[in-house]
Amino acid sequence: MRLRQDRGTLPAALRAVALRPPSVQVHDQGKVMSVSRRMTMACAVAATAAVALSACSGSPPEAATSSQQPSSSSTAPPPTTSTSITTTTAAPTTSSAATVDPVIARIPKAARPKTMQGAEAFASFYVEQLNRAFTTAAPEELTGLFSTSCANCETYFQTAQKFERNRWRHSSASLKIASATASKFSTNSAIVNVFLTQRGVKILDSQDRVVDTTSDAEGAFIISLAFREHWEVQRLQTAKK
Repeated sequence: MRLRQDRGTLPAALRAVALRPPSVQVHDQGKVMSVSRRMTMACAVAATAAVALSACSGSPPEAATSSQQPSSSSTAPPPTTSTSITTTTAAPTTSSAATVDPVIARIPKAARPKTMQGAEAFASFYVEQLNRAFTTAAPEELTGLFSTSCANCETYFQTAQKFERNRWRHSSASLKIASATASKFSTNSAIVNVFLTQRGVKILDSQDRVVDTTSDAEGAFIISLAFREHWEVQRLQTAKK
């Protein structure tokens, strides 16, 4: 397969709100580029109970006396009563969970490490997010995953926004990944070639009426990544067989 770069053109599907790969060329935002057919592998407080005890007791009265005939009598003291009052303090609920970046929280664990395998997993994750964005008309699925320097990423995001406004959606996922392999990797950057098949799917409106369809194609995304707090797409080129 010979991959060529197209000077500044966008995928045909994006012109008609579909995720179609562009022409047989590789898009690199105005640069001509040859892509080799072979791409290298590369996160209690304990409550205490306070017990208060109180007690009261009666004193026996003095014995009554008679001046004519001595006699003795005694009166039994009233029974002693004791009242016990127990109070319990409930343990307060505390939370020590650290705040997690909402973008990182969406990224699968396998796609988070700053490793070659992490970069490959992230590139695949981004493509799957494209599927979600268009099958659910939810551009927020792509938020935070790409840099503003990625022209094609921005185009996909804006097209997903158009789907949301028009209440359109893909009838099913259009992109099926065959493999994702890093052709270049360093500490903070990577290039991952994601080989995929684009399937023809219907574009439906809110009444499930067909607005358009995508086309069948085979090709690849050449995805350039940079690592900051997480991987993000810096550039996305498309190549078609």
